[in-house]
Amino acid sequence: MLRPLPGRGLVAGKPERVGDSLAGQAFLQRLREHAPGRLTLHQLQNDVSASALTVNNSTTNLIKVSATASSPAAAERLARTVSNAFVTLIQADAAARATTQRKQLTGQIDALSE
Repeated sequence: MLRPLPGRGLVAGKPERVGDSLAGQAFLQRLREHAPGRLTLHQLQNDVSASALTVNNSTTNLIKVSATASSPAAAERLARTVSNAFVTLIQADAAARATTQRKQLTGQIDALSE
C-alpha cells in the first residue's frame, strides 16, 4: 500500500489508485491545479496508480505512475501529465517551506541584532 507519512512522503508497497493513497481529495485538488488541461477528479481517482520504487529493499525518491485510458498513447499522456504535475506540486511545496524558513531565520537574526 502506498500511503503518505507525515513529513516523510510516500512509503513503498503495492500500487494504489492515486485517489486512495496520496492524502485524498485535498491532494488531488492541488494536483489538478498544477496539471495542464482538464484532468478530472474521476481520472485521478480511478485511472491513475502510483507506487514508490525500491532498490535492494530500500525506498527511493522515485515514483512509478501508471495510467489506464482508451489507448496506450492516451494512457502515456495521462501518466506523464500526472507525473509532471506531481513534480511541480512538490517543487512549489519545497519553495514555500524554504520561504517560511528564511523568514523565521531572518526574524531570529533580527532579534539577536537588537
